[in-house]
Amino acid sequence: MRAYELAAMAWMAVSVTAFGGQGGRSVVIVDRADTYGDTITQAAGTAQSLFHEAGVDTEWTICYRTKDPWASCTLPAKGSYLTLVVLAEAPRVRPEAMGAAVISKTGEPVVSYAYFDPAARLAKRTGQPVRVVLACIIAHEIGHLMGLQHNSSGIMQADLGQREIFDAAQGRLQFTAEDAGLLREFRRQPPPFVHTTHR
Repeated sequence: MRAYELAAMAWMAVSVTAFGGQGGRSVVIVDRADTYGDTITQAAGTAQSLFHEAGVDTEWTICYRTKDPWASCTLPAKGSYLTLVVLAEAPRVRPEAMGAAVISKTGEPVVSYAYFDPAARLAKRTGQPVRVVLACIIAHEIGHLMGLQHNSSGIMQADLGQREIFDAAQGRLQFTAEDAGLLREFRRQPPPFVHTTHR
């Protein structure tokens, strides 16, 4: 989604607890799946904690669609935040996908996506809350926007299965030490990006 498309929509904002700190990143989550519950707020809080544990302080804002034309989502300064859009379903070309990250040809982060219904189906299969699965997807896709690639372990694994979701529910699925170092470096000097999509 382009910045002007986001600005043209009517949104209502809910602020998630934020950590301060120099060099921190702002993340805006746009709920286009119309969940309107605590699931996305809790998932965002968990994702924020994962970045904090990796040594990266972030501030998070969640924007919900609203019928009130006077309601608005208070966004950080233009160009200062990363965007994740929660959609109900994955695109038809990749119905098994749970998330995606898009990087521009010039190497800039554009937008990332998390797909709510596939996350809910995985949560049901694994017997864990949707917020746990969604937190993994959010952290993973924002990680891509911050320059991370897939890893053989940790939150940046390409595939999420029962073992990974169980580990996440127990607080054991995190950014690896290597990925955490790259995230901390991104605050000072963005690394090169590639277009990445994961399922």
